[in-house]
Amino acid sequence: MTFANVVALTALVVALGGGAYAAVGNPFVSARGTIQGCVKRAVLDVVKAGKHCPKGTTSLAFSRTGPQGKTGATGAQGAAGTSAAYFAYGGNSNVLLSSPVATSVAVLSKSGLPAGTYAITAKVNLTAVDAHPGSTSQVNCQLVDVPASGATVGDSDWWTASTGALIGGSFEDQTTLPLAFDLTTTKTSTVALQCNDLENNNATAAFTVTASDAEISAVKVGALS
Repeated sequence: MTFANVVALTALVVALGGGAYAAVGNPFVSARGTIQGCVKRAVLDVVKAGKHCPKGTTSLAFSRTGPQGKTGATGAQGAAGTSAAYFAYGGNSNVLLSSPVATSVAVLSKSGLPAGTYAITAKVNLTAVDAHPGSTSQVNCQLVDVPASGATVGDSDWWTASTGALIGGSFEDQTTLPLAFDLTTTKTSTVALQCNDLENNNATAAFTVTASDAEISAVKVGALS
């Protein structure tokens, strides 16, 4: 075939397989995706699917889909290990923090964290209530993991309350403390959220500090960088 015939053949393939490539019922394309060409004296004719070339011509069948290319390189693999998430919610029940007390009061915990590396976050709502305005308190909350061996790890946050807003006949102050830390453990672990009211300037029984709506989230990750 001459160069002109090759160009004509290429144009024909584009015409048959380009604009009508996805068309259903193309009369020149068989169900197997082949096109039947017939060549005579360097001239190419295409017959409808299922038809044979007439005598005196040379059959030239081709596919509208080219051969499959080589397999590409394997992409980079992700971090090893299975991701998992663990969550605990304490509900809106109020946990009373004795006032004042040096020992922390357990607010919420999440046990059963398998060995691994975790990104851990938590939050807790605190409310200070007194019958008198201007009462103050200093509260400390800790999010900690106490391993079977080794040092305790965690995060702590402070709040200085001042009862100034009159709500339902009592003076209140409210806040939300966020806490977070990273943990790598080789054994099953428990993460605990605890708070304590370190001091306040009103020792009457009317003064209370409570913790509520506590949450702990622990997301297992492949590695920390």
